[in-house]
Amino acid sequence: MDKKEIRLSSTCQLSNIHTDSLTNKLSAKGFNCSKVIAENKLNDRLNKNIQQLIDSTIDVVVVHLRDLDTDLYKGIRIAITSDRADPSDCIITTVDNFDNTQPFRLKQKSTIGISSPIRKAQLVSLNSKLNIESIEIEDSCAIQLVINKSIDAVIVSTMIANTIEKTEGLEIIKMHPKEFVPACAQGVMAYLIRDDDMITLNILKQVGNIDVARITNVERKVLKTIQPAQNTLAVYCQTDQMGNYHTWSAYIKKEDSTLTNYKLSSSTFVGLSELIVQELTTDKTKHKTNEI
Repeated sequence: MDKKEIRLSSTCQLSNIHTDSLTNKLSAKGFNCSKVIAENKLNDRLNKNIQQLIDSTIDVVVVHLRDLDTDLYKGIRIAITSDRADPSDCIITTVDNFDNTQPFRLKQKSTIGISSPIRKAQLVSLNSKLNIESIEIEDSCAIQLVINKSIDAVIVSTMIANTIEKTEGLEIIKMHPKEFVPACAQGVMAYLIRDDDMITLNILKQVGNIDVARITNVERKVLKTIQPAQNTLAVYCQTDQMGNYHTWSAYIKKEDSTLTNYKLSSSTFVGLSELIVQELTTDKTKHKTNEI
């Protein structure tokens, strides 16, 4: 018997938007959906939603795949992934701090807030003259620091930057993902279900994106293999019109804190993650480009 109603829950403002989008897509196909809104901090919300999913209180949890651990909760699976939104990072600053003649279009001596070591390492490799301040907060909260003029600029994901209300006086400076590699699976939403819920799985498969699932699997498999590397690794994968896979990766080795960049292209995703891991974790040239 087909399930008449699918109960969805989101973990943040970003996933809330995609929950609404999924509800609209499923409603258009004749399925009834309801949304459960959880509060508290991101990790608390995710844990609460996962427990509700396990307890069958809800059927689907929507989460930014970037924020999802590679070791999933027992009894939980990723049913589908969304289309990929803009995967890049961006700099958010104020008009007063914007200078089109300077690197990254920031005035000299600007202080820029960064939430992860891999973002910091990549920024320093591109411009070592910026003042960098570590901020251990969510991207959405980091943006507020700029709005309040508590800091000159921050680096956040473009996908999250696009969810904020248009605020007068802010400038968004996009970073190209091939030059400033984003976090694994950034820009993609994951839809979690219970392992044994085949009815919901079959329904969701009607709106999932299998191509995006393949490329994020490449990125997340590298992350899973080089554990723990959530904040010291960035991998971006895309395909061309011929179906070839192209990857860009950046990794900070704990031994000497050096930044390793690596580009690899392949005609298949099979074994691609393993080759990236091999190159990133061995003592070789810091900047490499290969094709297989």
